[in-house]
Amino acid sequence: MRKVTMILIIGITLTILFIAGFPRSGGAQQMKQQLGGAWTLVDVYFEWQDGRRTQPYGPNVKGRLWIDPTGLFGIQVIGADRPKFKSSDRREGTAEENATVVKMTETFFGTYTLDDAEQTITMQVERSIFPNWDGSVRKYGVVFKDGEMLTVGPPTPSGTGSFIPNLLWKRTK
Repeated sequence: MRKVTMILIIGITLTILFIAGFPRSGGAQQMKQQLGGAWTLVDVYFEWQDGRRTQPYGPNVKGRLWIDPTGLFGIQVIGADRPKFKSSDRREGTAEENATVVKMTETFFGTYTLDDAEQTITMQVERSIFPNWDGSVRKYGVVFKDGEMLTVGPPTPSGTGSFIPNLLWKRTK
């Protein structure tokens, strides 16, 4: 009887130690609560592999990020200094006007998953203004500090080198 009790105590102790060593699912729930809701864009900057830091949408960029508890997201980024079209119909823009709008706009939506251990959000893009992203997966690091959230995107190749997109958000009031 004493041997059975000792085995039971050891078994319970090992189970507690085993469980304590693993991240809890509540952590992902906590991250979901931190992320959930609406965010307002503060800044977007690219960090280039050669050390440069640029603001591709200009200093007065505007945008929103929505993260809902059911696993859906939407993101819009729009540069502030976009010239107005000559026509009042957006479908009648010149090639130059349309190219500028595409260059100064980023928008996509889809579903997401969270990894609390890595502090990442993985976005499964359903549709994007940039058709090459349709059906793609984009993984962002997430850092919370002083009431703001920084999302750090994956390295992105371009014709002028590779860069890492950084988007700084504040909670929408």
